[in-house]
Amino acid sequence: MTWLRPLDNLSPADLPQVGYAAYYLGLLRQHQLPVVAGQVVISKAWQAVLENCHWPASSPLTALTELDIAAFQTLQRASQEAQHVFQAASLSSALVAELQQWPHPTWMLQASLGLEQTPARPFVGNQPLPTHVGTDSTVALDLALKTFWQQALTARSLVVWHRYCHHIRDVNLATLIMPLYPAQASGTLTLAEEWGNLEVVLGLGLSLSLGEAIPARCRFSLARPEAADWELGFQEQVYQVSQALSHLPASPTPWLPVQVTRRDPPALEHPLTLDQLRR
Repeated sequence: MTWLRPLDNLSPADLPQVGYAAYYLGLLRQHQLPVVAGQVVISKAWQAVLENCHWPASSPLTALTELDIAAFQTLQRASQEAQHVFQAASLSSALVAELQQWPHPTWMLQASLGLEQTPARPFVGNQPLPTHVGTDSTVALDLALKTFWQQALTARSLVVWHRYCHHIRDVNLATLIMPLYPAQASGTLTLAEEWGNLEVVLGLGLSLSLGEAIPARCRFSLARPEAADWELGFQEQVYQVSQALSHLPASPTPWLPVQVTRRDPPALEHPLTLDQLRR
């Protein structure tokens, strides 16, 4: 079995195993739109690790619907127990071998949820798992992947799975592995027939995923982008791919290969020029 699938070769039959985020990125790339050449670890890889876990008979993860998410201490205890059990399980040697073939020096991991009982469309672009980034000089990709999956067992994530799943094995968690490149700006673009809406921060999108920034927002006519109406944002720190990994400041997340630049004042007015907006 091949545990990793390139975005270029995804088909509708792959959707349950690769999730919505990876599938739609694959469609965009197959239509020659500028999507970086990523791969997706199919959800069977995550489920294979779960099958290697030795869950206690009393574990609440065997019946998520019975988990009392209103009792904070109970939820925290269930999360800590689950993460301890998961940490002891191993990735398959075949998956590790495939991950060792990753050709890029930097990468980011992002959840891509699939079908069946897993929350799919409600969480496209709003995953209950944070994005992780790193380089092959900071930590092995297989170890990073396992740590990333472990985040699916935090108390916050368990609240989400409790709503949609009977057992933790019902979570169809595929994982995007994407090359990480320097970025002038990051954010989301929503297009309608005549209008576009942008939410933008400077640099990488980590300031958004870490909850540190309010993006500058813009509503514009596709016919007249020069009349764009920008709404003020707020961003104190800009994250960018580091060119000197040996001189990094303290990182807000593990194995974060980025440079952090403080902005003063933090007001975020026009992250994009008119020419960039037209493009």
